[in-house]
Amino acid sequence: MRRTIGYTLSAALFLAGLILLILAAQPGEPVRIETSPTQPVISVALWQGGESTSLTTRERLPGNILAQQGVRLFPGDRLIVDGVPVTPDAPLAPDRSHQLQLLQAVSVSLEEDGVERILYSSASTLGQALWEAGIRLDPKDRLNPSAQIALNGSLTASLQRARPLTLTTHDREVDLFSAAETVGEALAEAGQSLQGLDYTVPAEEARIPANGKIRLVRVDETVVTGLEAIPYKVEYQLDPDTELDTERVIDPGAVGLVVNRQRLRYEDGQEVARFDEGEWTASEPKTRLIGQGMKVVVRTIEGTDIEYWRKLTVYATSYSPCRVGGGRCSYHTAVGLPVQRGVVAVTLNWFRAMRGQQIYVPGYGTAVFGDTGGGIPGRYWIDLAFTDEDYESWHQWVTIYFLTPVPEYIPYILYP
Repeated sequence: MRRTIGYTLSAALFLAGLILLILAAQPGEPVRIETSPTQPVISVALWQGGESTSLTTRERLPGNILAQQGVRLFPGDRLIVDGVPVTPDAPLAPDRSHQLQLLQAVSVSLEEDGVERILYSSASTLGQALWEAGIRLDPKDRLNPSAQIALNGSLTASLQRARPLTLTTHDREVDLFSAAETVGEALAEAGQSLQGLDYTVPAEEARIPANGKIRLVRVDETVVTGLEAIPYKVEYQLDPDTELDTERVIDPGAVGLVVNRQRLRYEDGQEVARFDEGEWTASEPKTRLIGQGMKVVVRTIEGTDIEYWRKLTVYATSYSPCRVGGGRCSYHTAVGLPVQRGVVAVTLNWFRAMRGQQIYVPGYGTAVFGDTGGGIPGRYWIDLAFTDEDYESWHQWVTIYFLTPVPEYIPYILYP
């Protein structure tokens, strides 16, 4: 409630006469009020609400002059005489006319940090009204509307006081002073806007915490790709254009490629997570094709006239009738030939495919496949026959030659 401040005249008679004079005055004519025949009359131009009224009076106190005009003063009203602020009881000089201006106060409803108060002021701007009320503003305070807004009528305003904040990043602490309501607003004021996946604790949209502490986490992500080879298959096929017991690459084939993708997340420069984003086959493997020779070429052993159509490197051992093992003696081979020089034992597979094949063994001589033996796993193997009397011990690698004529059936692929 406004408390009316009035100024009473010295006598009830004067008040009654004043009212009669005001009621009798014609519109547009100066109001003439005489309070005492001993007081000289002064001329006053009264400005109020942008309008001017001219009057003459013997009264000297501005408050009484306004009361004579039926104008009441309220808290915060301001009087200006001849351009100088005055109080209602400051006498006017009697020797000249005066300009009397009344600036009437308006109400300002101010909410400051959640607490509401009412101010009355005749200041020209909101900022000036706050200053006159002893409310000092810091540059970081938030006043809405701005301090420069004119007070042309009642106004509602809010004031958010700035307070100290601490912003922590991965490498430093920054002291701030802000009136921001949310974490995001405080960051924006500090020029520390969030980028991409960056986040804050508390969250960007949250209100400033009571302790004023904010943590800013910079988040980066990078994508890495890896390659994994898919091995190719190897296939063999008989090749009539390739010499027997040799191989030719018909198609080299190619490994396939599988691409896998991972997304790595870093917070303040430290890796915190990896996310598999799947894999895909960039290229399928291509089968490698090897040609195995079928082509028979007849040659002669160097330095001799012996013809051969195939040669192989084998591991040669030797045996004799009583050196076949098992504590017994065996004098005949699988084909009924006597065990003696000129007979060679081979594995059962070779015997079935090449029984009777004549070969030449350097250091041993000419022989035929005429007996079977156990062999040595994983090796091409032959066992050279001797009698017990002329036995020679063989345990060595040797190249053997398959002698002409070329047989009708040829096992192109020989297995140990």
